[in-house]
Amino acid sequence: MRNLSLSIISIFLLGSCSLLVDFEPQKTNQERNCHDDLDNDDDGEIDCADQDCYESPDCTTVNNVNNVVNPEDCFNGQDDNGNGMIDCEDEYCWNEPSCEAQTELCGNGIDDDRDGFTDCEDEDCRMDPSCLPEEDCGNGFDDDGDGAEDCDDDSCWGIDGCNFPGGEADCGNRSDDDGDGYVDCTDEDCVAHFLCEEAIQFCGETEYFEMSGLGWYYFATIIGEVAASTCSMNHFCTIKREHSDFPQCYPKPTGTTLAQPYQVCGPLIPCGSGTICAYSPMHSPLLGNQDVCLPLCAPGWQPACPGTGNLCMFNWLNVWFAPGSVNVEVWLCDKPECNPMSAEFNGCTLNRACYPDPSLMGPASCHAAGTIPLGSVCVDDLSCVPGAVCRYEENLGENVCRDLCLESTNCDNGSVCIKEDPRQHFGFCR
Repeated sequence: MRNLSLSIISIFLLGSCSLLVDFEPQKTNQERNCHDDLDNDDDGEIDCADQDCYESPDCTTVNNVNNVVNPEDCFNGQDDNGNGMIDCEDEYCWNEPSCEAQTELCGNGIDDDRDGFTDCEDEDCRMDPSCLPEEDCGNGFDDDGDGAEDCDDDSCWGIDGCNFPGGEADCGNRSDDDGDGYVDCTDEDCVAHFLCEEAIQFCGETEYFEMSGLGWYYFATIIGEVAASTCSMNHFCTIKREHSDFPQCYPKPTGTTLAQPYQVCGPLIPCGSGTICAYSPMHSPLLGNQDVCLPLCAPGWQPACPGTGNLCMFNWLNVWFAPGSVNVEVWLCDKPECNPMSAEFNGCTLNRACYPDPSLMGPASCHAAGTIPLGSVCVDDLSCVPGAVCRYEENLGENVCRDLCLESTNCDNGSVCIKEDPRQHFGFCR
């Protein structure tokens, strides 16, 4: 009986000792790794099923279905155990072969490759744009190590003292083209420019013209006689593209005869007020392909053109005028090659017909005659018979050949002459 009692006491003590192991202060025999699928302390419970792991970060998310804690699945793009780390970011997955070669992601606040350095502290991120130092644009060093120093670095473009590529694009447009805070002649890019050396004055006041609900801006001071009153004595307002795309008060040359409209012009033969030296598709070939003085005009507003058969039709320039934040159009007078409104005397050689430019603004030229009749589906103007143009028919949902017109009296069967832009010289019957 005594031996039996001792046995029972021994068993009780041994059992008590086993129960107390997990709760001893040193916890030497508790579950050491809560995600290795092993029973480290041989108590019959593995990982998150062991009470030692209940507060482990690997075991903090409760599965609502079976009331056990979810381990991290290293390949599903989710934070399964709820510790804020996903897949290979989670310490649980660091021993996975596919996670061992993780690359450092520069900017997520995580030591992705587990080398002890995070983001920009990691050598892998040394040349990452988010880790480069900012360029000091005036210290003579390549601070961010990208091979470009100071103003040559694109991060410096536009700040005070650094130009955008190309510098000040036009020294007479009253705009800070390179964004360095200096406009035209105040910019060091323009110091040696003709306009600045000669103190040439800007004269490009704009005029807004509206018709039929549409509107356009023109440089009012370069058209006709208006230009004569905007500049000081012995100067006139015009555009010389070798100096600027914008009107300036250029000095009148002394001892030199000014070329008249449609006469040959050049550096030694300047054009007079209200004209510009430019190439004319119609006039220049007749004069040895030399530039001629073409009168300035404005369709709808001041379209008058000197000379028989000349029309305001040549859109020579369209510029963005920054001070007014508007697009300004520059139009010139010229003569069309032929007359598309005349079948017999159109100016074209045999077997060729005259067709207007698709813009219908006035230019016209000779082409092989098309064959598609009026009212039939067409591809373009040149596919239609002479005297017609290819335009959209709403009822058919396709383009068809329509009569060309100047005004509604040119149209038959009660149709009218349509001009989608009121400045158009030609229209089509509908």
